[in-house]
Amino acid sequence: MSRLNQRQSAPSSRSHRTSRRERTLAIEPLESRQLLSVVGAQPELRTAPAITAQPPDALQTAAEVVGAGVLSQSSLAVPPLSSNPDATAKIYLDFDGHFESTWGTYSGISTPVFSLDSDLTSFSTSEIAAINQIWARVSEDYAPFDIDVTTIEPASFADKMGLRVSIGGNGSWYGSAGGVAYVGSFTNYIVNTVYIFPQQLANSAKYIAEASSHESGHAFGLRHQSRYDANGTKTEEYHTGDGDWAPIMGTSYYKTRTTWHNGTSTIAATIYQDDMAVISNTTNGFGYRADDHGNASKPTPLVFSGNTATASGIIEKMDDQDAFSFSTTGGSVTITQNVAAIGANLDSTLELRTATGTIIASANPSTSYGATITASLAAGDYTIVTASAGQYGSVGQYTVTVNASTAPANQVPQAADATFSIAENAAVGTPVGTVTATDADSPAQTLAYTITAGNNAGVFAINSASGEITVANNSALDYEATSKYTLTVEVTDNGTPNLSDTATITVNVTDVNETPLLADATFSVAENAAVGTPVGTLTAADPDRPAQTLSYAITAGNPSGVFAIDSASGEITVADNATLDYKATSQYVLTVQVTDNGTPNLSDTGTVTINVTNINQAPVLADATFSLPEDAAIGTPVGTLAATDPDRPAQTLTYAITAGNGAGVFAINSASGQITVASNSTLDYETISQYVLTVQVADDGTPSLSDTATVTINLADVNEAPVLADATFSLPENAAVGTPVGTLTATDPDRPAQTLRYAITAGNPSGVFAINSASGEITVADNSTLDYKATGQYVLTVQVSDNGAPSLSDTAAVTVDVAPMNRPPQIVTVGEHWAVKGEQLSFVVSAFDPDVPQQTLRYSLEPGAPAGAAIDPVTGLFSWTPDSSAEARSYTVDICVTDNGTPPLADVVKMAINVAEPLGAADSRSLLDVPAAESHWYALSTVREGFLTAEAAYAGTGSVSMAIYDDQGQPLASSTGSAGLARIDIPAAAGEAFYVKVATTASAVDLSLANLVSQAGGTLAVFGTGADDAFTFDASGRRISINGLVYQFTAAEATNVTFDGGPGNNAATLKGTADSETAKLYPGRADLQGAGYEVHVVNTASITFDGNGGADQAYLNDSDGDDTFVARLGDCMLSGVSSAGIGYSSRALNVARVNALGKAGGRDVAEFHEFAGSTFVRRGSFANLSGNGVFYEGKFFEETLLVTLAAPDDPGGSGGKTKTPPGKSQTLTAAEIALIDQAIVEGAPGAAKALDRDGEAACPPGLLRMATARVFAELGRSA
Repeated sequence: MSRLNQRQSAPSSRSHRTSRRERTLAIEPLESRQLLSVVGAQPELRTAPAITAQPPDALQTAAEVVGAGVLSQSSLAVPPLSSNPDATAKIYLDFDGHFESTWGTYSGISTPVFSLDSDLTSFSTSEIAAINQIWARVSEDYAPFDIDVTTIEPASFADKMGLRVSIGGNGSWYGSAGGVAYVGSFTNYIVNTVYIFPQQLANSAKYIAEASSHESGHAFGLRHQSRYDANGTKTEEYHTGDGDWAPIMGTSYYKTRTTWHNGTSTIAATIYQDDMAVISNTTNGFGYRADDHGNASKPTPLVFSGNTATASGIIEKMDDQDAFSFSTTGGSVTITQNVAAIGANLDSTLELRTATGTIIASANPSTSYGATITASLAAGDYTIVTASAGQYGSVGQYTVTVNASTAPANQVPQAADATFSIAENAAVGTPVGTVTATDADSPAQTLAYTITAGNNAGVFAINSASGEITVANNSALDYEATSKYTLTVEVTDNGTPNLSDTATITVNVTDVNETPLLADATFSVAENAAVGTPVGTLTAADPDRPAQTLSYAITAGNPSGVFAIDSASGEITVADNATLDYKATSQYVLTVQVTDNGTPNLSDTGTVTINVTNINQAPVLADATFSLPEDAAIGTPVGTLAATDPDRPAQTLTYAITAGNGAGVFAINSASGQITVASNSTLDYETISQYVLTVQVADDGTPSLSDTATVTINLADVNEAPVLADATFSLPENAAVGTPVGTLTATDPDRPAQTLRYAITAGNPSGVFAINSASGEITVADNSTLDYKATGQYVLTVQVSDNGAPSLSDTAAVTVDVAPMNRPPQIVTVGEHWAVKGEQLSFVVSAFDPDVPQQTLRYSLEPGAPAGAAIDPVTGLFSWTPDSSAEARSYTVDICVTDNGTPPLADVVKMAINVAEPLGAADSRSLLDVPAAESHWYALSTVREGFLTAEAAYAGTGSVSMAIYDDQGQPLASSTGSAGLARIDIPAAAGEAFYVKVATTASAVDLSLANLVSQAGGTLAVFGTGADDAFTFDASGRRISINGLVYQFTAAEATNVTFDGGPGNNAATLKGTADSETAKLYPGRADLQGAGYEVHVVNTASITFDGNGGADQAYLNDSDGDDTFVARLGDCMLSGVSSAGIGYSSRALNVARVNALGKAGGRDVAEFHEFAGSTFVRRGSFANLSGNGVFYEGKFFEETLLVTLAAPDDPGGSGGKTKTPPGKSQTLTAAEIALIDQAIVEGAPGAAKALDRDGEAACPPGLLRMATARVFAELGRSA
């Protein structure tokens, strides 16, 4: 694979080894470029490389550096080096030591002079070589950008101007780091300094240069290039690179080639950082370096010295191409392209093309970054194209050298750039300057000059022979329009072939003062204008840029000094109004001069016409008085006003009412001045007897002037009708004759008021009512027909009349409502309510009033209500919270409601409130004592879906009744005790609330409440209480019990029964049928399988299975602790304690076959009692023991299995006879041996031991009866 292919196959997102630790500054220039506070923030730092062996010698000799194109300097001072002197932005490599008073959150930072030998007074040859190499490497890294890497201290370190790289010391003020920088400090308020600590970098010039480029990158806004795995997890904070390459913003110490990179940044796996784009962005301000050579379409001609031509340049971007052209008379040509000798970033390609663009040869070697082409060429023109190999960051400096076997027939002339200047008012033909060019041919050839670009409007011309530039068209020569021209001048020789070069000629146009311009103007001013009145402002225009200062002056047309002008602003004002008279002079024509402050002063004049305007005089209007009756019709004339106008000719006058015309009573003719009635609805003598109007008269002069007059209008009184309002009254249907009903009061608008008379004119059949004609009082006149049910309402017509001339009247409708007698209110049945101790009971008592309309009701509690009980008198809201000391019984509360009738009436009802004892959740069986001859209430809730069981047991005389209610107090079930027991079972949902009532007559009651059984999907689930519970299951009777509570069920209701004892020392008894069942008992749990049912028990220490006859089987399984299996006819038990310390017992009664398993571990014991004809077999560590339907299979753990076989009359067995003392031995009798049909021991190692529970007795080895001895070990005998 070629080197190019290897580079192309490298991943695009490389990461960096974590050899530079970053402390994040609170500045994110890549995102918002917002300058945030750095208080408490930490700068990014670059740690020293991990050096496990001596690093390669990076300090090249001075001669080597000079050979790479770096200046050789004295060992006594820092060499003055500069990579791009014309660039505005600078990277200053500071080797002289530096002090910084404040840097971010740090202060008083001293950097010592760069030193490799601890001599801080001068630089040695090695130190100068190191400085040259550091500068060369950093210059190569920043070669693509328009920034100068220099050792010459710049004039400014302002943002976007200068960055100091302070190189020296070990950075002890900061810690262990190779370098440190604030991200984005080149453009924010942090001091533009980064620090490099050579002593942390093994004083290696390469390491110092790598750190300098890296930390400078941070100052320009770069973060680290990092690596991530497929899951997005960061695996390298610092990208360590691939092969011989690493990114500058990763770990580049150990690689021969380092470049900028476009890959995943330290921020996140999904965020890429394009290093070169960040450095060159507008935030930093310097961008890329200008392209120094054209591409193949415009190559740079090579200049030969003899047979050799050399050119150098920079590939600024990956897509940049630099091209060079040359001519040859034919022969061999060798073209060599070299990259930077130290720290090259550029991997280059080289092409040789014909003048028409055909590629003749190319080079892109895989073993070097430069390239060489050797070719034999025919005579002609050729182009060399050099470019980047294409990888990201493959940019930098290069040198191209051409060695030809024969010198070129013709060499390119060389034209020099130049800058000239010309005044903007230069005449046509004025010389501008002469372009100079040289020709290397000998003898020199004839050169011809032409302007090829930048000569807009043909402003300039050039002498083709001499190169002199002159003004050709001065009409467009204007400093304010174009202050600089950039011309491209081509110089061409007359060789074969013709060769040419171009030069950039800058012509700066110099400014020349130009005359300001002042336009004529016309203004007007009133003849009575006061002194200082503004007339108008003149504004002159100055074509100069920047515009000059202008001054204004009146030079003519201003007799008597009537006007003045502000010399700076050009504002004209009235200076003397004594002679300002329209009749004397109606117009002034002024001459105004404006002068600039140029050299020389130039001026312009303008004509200003000022027209004097005539003054209008106000008309005169006299006051007037008129009268009219208050009942005048609309349009009735009131009077006419006549104003006078002193102007001649008299002007047109307009009249208007401006004040005193409330409600628009009057109108005025605007032309004639006649006043008429406009609205008579409010024309009322009694309300307003006189109107005083303000009338304005205005002329039509300019400006319009006016006068006002007061017009008085007196109203004459006219008789008016009285006014009587409708009214409504009420009286009870049993009102007596003479009872007042109500009084009417009419109003008379006349002043003074007239005498009024009242009369009922309609609506009074049978003369029920009468009215007092003078006072207007209505009374009952005849109550014989006053009946609410017959006539609930009377509507009377009443007339009131005045004594005016003529007499006037008004009528009104008077409604008399007949009210029925008051009736008592009624309380709606409140029923029975339930309360719980400590919980508030509240409900609303409702009542209604039969009266129409209903009266206002108020609620109250009668004496004897429980302490703390209350009722809202308005809403009827009853509330009571029984305290914990209250009795759990029924209380009676009397509730009263009263109306506000006359007289007030009331209703009282009795309400029962049952107070219950709170029991909480009925998860377990609750045992409560109910005293004799009492009633008690209880409140509880269930914890699971299943059954709520209430059982009341009593002894003695009397009776007991029990009932369960829902949480609304509705009855669900009840029971009356018989035979000393009352019981209720009801289904319940989880969390359902209930009330329970128990009442006794003579005997005390033990009340049990439980929620331990649930039934769902054919499964009956039983739960323990958390204490010591006893559970039984009887398959024959389909019956279970828990702690004495018995439940009966059918096969249709459940075929599966479970019991979970939970915490506590629980016991379970499982009784089978006469059929065959299988029971499997384990420590703490059991499974029973029968015909049509199964039972599962968990969390139960003691479990007993009673087979109850039939071919039953029981499996008893041991624990991993020390267990004991005791077998007797019909009764087998396996018990013990597990290694966790949990005890258990598993018992099988009346079972045809018992299988006991002792395989889980521990020191187990097996005892067979009352058996004859048993079998014991041992094979290795396993033992099988059986007899009479009992089977035991165990495993020897450390030879600790103890087996006992005893006959019914065995004195060492169940008979309890004292066993043989320790150390004694007995000989087995024939009867005892006959107890065992077969005893086999296979592979028993060594001497056997007859073990008993009191000690040990030796048994001779090699005897078959060893097994028998072990079987009878408990008897202490040998066999």
